[in-house]
Amino acid sequence: MLFLPTLSATGRLAFLAATAVLLASGCRPKLSSDTSWAHAAAEFAPNPPAVGRAGLVIGIKDGSGAPVTAPYVQVEGDMGHAGMKPVFAVLKAAGHGRYEGAIDFDMGGDWSLLISGTDSSGRAFSTRVDVPGVRDR
Repeated sequence: MLFLPTLSATGRLAFLAATAVLLASGCRPKLSSDTSWAHAAAEFAPNPPAVGRAGLVIGIKDGSGAPVTAPYVQVEGDMGHAGMKPVFAVLKAAGHGRYEGAIDFDMGGDWSLLISGTDSSGRAFSTRVDVPGVRDR
């Protein structure tokens, strides 16, 4: 038996039960959440982007370089500061793996865009684009 001298019999039993639950949950197969098969590039107007509304065109390709076709993509912009609210945008398909719309940067600095969607065959994708140095106006 496992030696746990500072615990009562009830405490040892609770410890062993919790350990069993943790071990069992760690042994389950994990569902694949890898949606990194798509890669994106971003273009802004103005370029470089500044605080306020910026035109945004995202180009998305798969690993072989073929354009990814989806009706739209969702964009979540984040600076990674504690308490900072992300900004969101939905870009419409413009053909050949390009998506157009706008995003509102509410602060100057380094941003990251998480681009996600579902292609025409039903595969989910998610990829990140860094946007360094959004200018203050």
